[in-house]
Amino acid sequence: MVALEAANEKLPSDPKQVVSRVPVAGTVNAALIGYYESAAFKALGKTTQQNTRAILERLIRTEHGDKRTLMMHAKAVQAIASKLTPNAQRNFRKAMQHFVRYYCVPLGLMTANPVAGLELIAGRSPGVSMRGRTMRSRHIASVMRRARRPGLH
Repeated sequence: MVALEAANEKLPSDPKQVVSRVPVAGTVNAALIGYYESAAFKALGKTTQQNTRAILERLIRTEHGDKRTLMMHAKAVQAIASKLTPNAQRNFRKAMQHFVRYYCVPLGLMTANPVAGLELIAGRSPGVSMRGRTMRSRHIASVMRRARRPGLH
């Protein structure tokens, strides 16, 4: 009897909360569930699947899961991306591009690709690493000039 009472206490008192866990067709939640079960997602490597899922869950589902996929437009995607660092923006674009291109658009969940015009913040160029030091293009040019001098070989 005590176990039954404990289980009943864990249930939400409002029946609408139980129903809200079931994804509504046409929402981002429903699209993500379908995408994770699709052949396009399963064709990705295991690590890519994990990374893509983590990005989409964190950035899309948590804040926009109850919204309609048809309402997702370029400005909304740009607003999400603008809050991220340059590397995170690139990863977000890759995950969203695959989700939209290979699942949403072919099934008619979206009419256009909102990721197509996504503008990313330019990050610092990593340069070329040589002996633990990063070399920029001007340094590389000076090294190349010195290497071309006769008598250095």
